[in-house]
Amino acid sequence: MTLETLNAGLDTIWVVLTAAMILLMEGGFALLEAGFVRTKNNVNIIMKVFADITIGTLCYFVVGFGLMYGMDVFGIIGASGFLLKGDLSHIDLTISMDAFWLFQGAFVIAVISIVSGAVAERINFRAYLIFCCNDDGIHLSDCRSLGMGWRLVKRVGHAGLRRVCCHSCTRRFFCTCGCHCNRAESR
Repeated sequence: MTLETLNAGLDTIWVVLTAAMILLMEGGFALLEAGFVRTKNNVNIIMKVFADITIGTLCYFVVGFGLMYGMDVFGIIGASGFLLKGDLSHIDLTISMDAFWLFQGAFVIAVISIVSGAVAERINFRAYLIFCCNDDGIHLSDCRSLGMGWRLVKRVGHAGLRRVCCHSCTRRFFCTCGCHCNRAESR
């Protein structure tokens, strides 16, 4: 066993463990959000978290990862890597592509869960599912043009996390503003 092989194995273990910690935060998000809503909406909140994990992950797997990390088209958006297929050789990793996808997918789920808490009791469940598909599949990959591409994150360190939080806070703001405007119009 060479030192490079050992280093790659330890890197993979670290990335998978951190992804597991991020995924386990979903239970905390569910309980926190359920504590902030009326009792009659607790099941709705739990269903939103399940939808975040299942539908959000599937949308990111099918479309979002390819748009975010695929081969560049005009330096803006990816055109390969959908369903983790195609040419992803431009991503220089010391870990496996599956571990990298798991780590990125965990953050995608966390972003949409933060938005879920902001629109609790304010949005229809079907509308939230459409929002979840749009955000995880298409919109989150727009962050790539804001500097979340792998090359920039690798160059500047952990600045990507700041952009993820900024993205989710911006989405929360506009979603809650839209929900409040619709409530005011219906009265």
